[in-house]
Amino acid sequence: MNLINDICQQINPMSLDAMSAVRLMDRIDTKFICSITELAEVLRRIVPDYKVLEINGKRILDYQTRYFDTSHFSMYFDHQDGKANRYKIRERIYKESGDAFLEVKFKNIQNRTVKSRIVRNHWNSRQMSDRESRFLLRHSPYRADILEFKILNSFKRITLGGNKERVTIDIDLRFSDGNDRVIILPPFAILEVKQESSSLSTPIMKALTELNIAETAVSKYCMGIASIYPHIKATRIKPVLDKIAEFNTPDQDNASRQIGVEVPL
Repeated sequence: MNLINDICQQINPMSLDAMSAVRLMDRIDTKFICSITELAEVLRRIVPDYKVLEINGKRILDYQTRYFDTSHFSMYFDHQDGKANRYKIRERIYKESGDAFLEVKFKNIQNRTVKSRIVRNHWNSRQMSDRESRFLLRHSPYRADILEFKILNSFKRITLGGNKERVTIDIDLRFSDGNDRVIILPPFAILEVKQESSSLSTPIMKALTELNIAETAVSKYCMGIASIYPHIKATRIKPVLDKIAEFNTPDQDNASRQIGVEVPL
């Protein structure tokens, strides 16, 4: 982590207000996974080309996501089965800024991701207000009363802003059932390149190509469900979990190591 933080300090900072100009709520997402060593090399190559989000002097920021689904995991299985026009519904908490949003992510048949969100004032509530219920009906086919809390995902994120491009880098991933079961994944990174239209010519896409880091279809929600609920079908996500297991260090058992402590809130 110290190495990654040191490289981030070499990148020019960007404020939260400035980063909002490249929110890209309707975009093409391209995802990659890599080792922390590979991540360091990617960052070294793009230092002059991007700015990094900085809040209160921090550039590696703490995030929490609470995912909701139906009792039968409809949204999970839509992803697991490769269905087009699929949804995720979540609460995202930005711990440094103190913001919390209820978000709907829609992946359409044109492979574009459309995100809608509203401010959520009551963090960690498993109940939806009337306002939130109306929001869900406007942006998804799911009623609030059929949704259940499924998993809590905690991670650290680096956010980079470029020319009509936004890059998020997630590390230190862990999942919880909200009680006493926690899954800690090995040290690795998920890079997500968000663009108005798909382009391989941007600095980060060039760096990833030069380092032979291949695009990988990966979902933190599906990863968490497959880890927390091992009895549920996970054929589609298993190759990704197997790849992540290769990033294990000698003192870790496997990619789904369970420990009996709660994720700090």
